[in-house]
Amino acid sequence: MTIILQKSPEYGPAHLSRAKELAAENNLDESVAEAEFALAHLDGGRVAERDAHYLLARLYLRLKQPQQAESRARWLNGNP
Repeated sequence: MTIILQKSPEYGPAHLSRAKELAAENNLDESVAEAEFALAHLDGGRVAERDAHYLLARLYLRLKQPQQAESRARWLNGNP
């Protein structure tokens, strides 16, 4: 993963994978930052976009930020 990010630092899917790794390590704030960056740099892949919103919804719940989580859930419900 690190090699991909070094070669292509704005490659959204790699940042999304990194966000998942950070979440698994319980580095929630860093994971949110990576997932938000990934979402801004995805190339229109609908599955990856849904995956990023889903991850962010879960992270915001874990961070006790229900309004942010609800915002992501609304996006998910509106974009099946």
